[in-house]
Amino acid sequence: MKKLRCRWCGYEFRQKGNIVPNLCPYCNESNGIEESFNSKKILKEIDEV
Repeated sequence: MKKLRCRWCGYEFRQKGNIVPNLCPYCNESNGIEESFNSKKILKEIDEV
C-alpha cells in the first residue's frame, strides 16, 4: 500500500484496492468533485494573494 496525496488539498491517504483515486475521501465525498475543486481553488487563490 503506497501513500497517495490528494491533488487539491494535499491530504495523504492510503490506496484501497486497485483503483488509484485522484482525490482524498474528504474531497471526493458526496458534495462532488466540482464543488470541492472550486472551494479549494478559491482558498488557494486567497493564500497566494
